[in-house]
This record gives sequence, structure tokens and C-alpha cells, in this order.
Amino acid sequence: MTGKTYTVIRSNTNEHSVWPTDTPVPAGFDEVGVTGSQEHCESYVQKTHGNPHAASPHRTPEDDNPR
Repeated sequence: MTGKTYTVIRSNTNEHSVWPTDTPVPAGFDEVGVTGSQEHCESYVQKTHGNPHAASPHRTPEDDNPR
């Protein structure tokens, strides 16, 4: 387990993502007030909004289609 802290961010179209707290939140996203481990944040997003990676600004089509 890493010591990194994450936060849940939301876009203006209500898409949610898990984001490292030591990285600036991308334009168009705001923090929702949930922070903690990556697992904690992903669990929050999954329980309240479905797929935790749906709006991840770092994901690419290849992430969803591994070879």
C-alpha cells in the first residue's frame, strides 16, 4: 500500500474520477470532499456513481481494451 492520498473529483457534466491530491485538479473538475486511499475513493465512486474510471482524465482507449 502506498502512502498517497487521493480525492474524488467531478466534472461539470457530473462525471467522477479518483485523482491524486498532489496533482492539480484538471480544468472543468472540482473536488467533491472525499479523500483518502485510492481504494477508499474508488469505493465511494463505485457505490454512488458506477464505474470509477468513466471520467478519468488519464485513461485512454487502450486502458479499456488491454491486449
